[in-house]
Amino acid sequence: MHSRAKAGRPVMHSVLHLPLWVGERLKRADLAAHPIVEPVRQWGIRLARGEQTMRAMPCPEDVARHLDIAPGEPVFLIRRLICDESGRPVMFNGACFRWDSFAYSMTLEPSRPREARTATMAGEGLRMLQG
Repeated sequence: MHSRAKAGRPVMHSVLHLPLWVGERLKRADLAAHPIVEPVRQWGIRLARGEQTMRAMPCPEDVARHLDIAPGEPVFLIRRLICDESGRPVMFNGACFRWDSFAYSMTLEPSRPREARTATMAGEGLRMLQG
């Protein structure tokens, strides 16, 4: 579990799930110093595919206490599953953001042929861009 605060107020609470074969290699210092994908890549695991869902929902009671809001208040949930080249799940993350602290934006570009997108994704792995 991990929570983030801004100006002393909690804004995000997340839970990361890892398969045993990944979690056994991970050290607490790895999580504190880097995004989780960095040590995974250093171990030679090639991240190849990700699925992400986003939705608004009422805040579950067990999460509300971490976000300092009442259960049932709106939150924005992001769930992300990342798999390796063989299709094995490498990590699953669920993050809840307070409704009053979340903004979502994206930059849109003309699409490339599907083969080019797949080759780039498989060659470089997956990256999360922060804005």
